[in-house]
Amino acid sequence: MRRSPTAVARLLLLAVGLLLAAAAPAGAQDLTSGTASIDHIETDHGTLQILFSVPDVDDATRPDLDSVQVIVNDQPLEATATPASDSAQAVRRTAMLAIDTSKSMRGDRFAQAKVAARAFLDAAPDDLYVGVVGFADDVEVLQKPSRDRAATRAVIDDLSLSLQTRLYEGVRQAVLATGQRGQRSVLVLSDGRDTSDMEIADLTATIDAADVKVDVVALEQEGDALEPLQAIAVAGSGRVLNAHDPAALSAVFSSEAEQLARQVLVTAPVPASLSGTEGTVAVSLKAGGHAYTASAFVPLGQAAPAAGEPATTAAAPKPVEASALAVSRPVMIGGLVAV
Repeated sequence: MRRSPTAVARLLLLAVGLLLAAAAPAGAQDLTSGTASIDHIETDHGTLQILFSVPDVDDATRPDLDSVQVIVNDQPLEATATPASDSAQAVRRTAMLAIDTSKSMRGDRFAQAKVAARAFLDAAPDDLYVGVVGFADDVEVLQKPSRDRAATRAVIDDLSLSLQTRLYEGVRQAVLATGQRGQRSVLVLSDGRDTSDMEIADLTATIDAADVKVDVVALEQEGDALEPLQAIAVAGSGRVLNAHDPAALSAVFSSEAEQLARQVLVTAPVPASLSGTEGTVAVSLKAGGHAYTASAFVPLGQAAPAAGEPATTAAAPKPVEASALAVSRPVMIGGLVAV
């Protein structure tokens, strides 16, 4: 996924907001546009399936699912929205936890890392496939993506420490373990520098090619130690979450899982006029008195066949892991600053 320059992004977001406002019913409330993201887009038999997030909204504020609007290349589509975990057409969602098991994590750090991983499982939606990678002197996929929470908890409980920190290889294995279907993400926890011979450029190239979202939790790290972690997050269209206290890890991990639990699945048919083309998909949803918008440029796939025509299988567009036009800003999560 290629990013537009900031100035162009802002102009395009403004244009999208104006288009969405024009498509709103007459007399609609003038709402302020907020921060949101398109986390993933794919087509299934002529239907766009969009995973949409409003990360600023807390649990007490429910998105107004009936307010959803989708515009593709200036053309409004008839769209519906449902909680992502409740939909019968749910897009597969996969998350890998890549956990530093080096000796530098000994003591309270390691204990709190396990607590945080369990908190992630507790807050994760039931349909989320979760896997675990441990990295130190060895890198191992300890749990392939699974919905068996008991098995994943057992893997976390059995984590043990050893020497070295093969951080880059750990992230690489976690990215590859997410597979190729649906929305895929990796949450990395590390408190040290990579000690392998792998180059950071090789890792970021792998992440970019896989198009997997990668967020990094940096435990008690500052200055130069953050630079490779920021490079990893940028390649994965994610963030670096800097935790200065091991006890704060649970809040960070829970928040990441809760964002997945609050995702909305937006569906809209691909019209015949747009079949097989590329376009800018813009989504708007109201929550808590505000309109949240995001957009992304993607292939649209084939339109649904007319009645009586045989269905054809169209190649799914390259997954979108974040809005290519979103304007980034610091976000507070669990009292920590997401850079």
